[in-house]
Amino acid sequence: MKGEHMRRVKNAQADEIRALKRMKDREIDTTDIPPVLDWSKGVVGRFYRPTNKPVKPSTGLASANPPDRR
Repeated sequence: MKGEHMRRVKNAQADEIRALKRMKDREIDTTDIPPVLDWSKGVVGRFYRPTNKPVKPSTGLASANPPDRR
């Protein structure tokens, strides 16, 4: 499973997704979705992937040469 890509959506599905994106949350009918009451098998952070941020190299000058405070 790891490394596999999601399959592409068909045009009708893409149109429906675009329509849902335009709707506000309160406008979407979710009455046919049963509520999840048992979260005992839930996993936190399973699909979380942190963004890669560039790290600036430290020159060490900030601690060696503090600014003058008069």
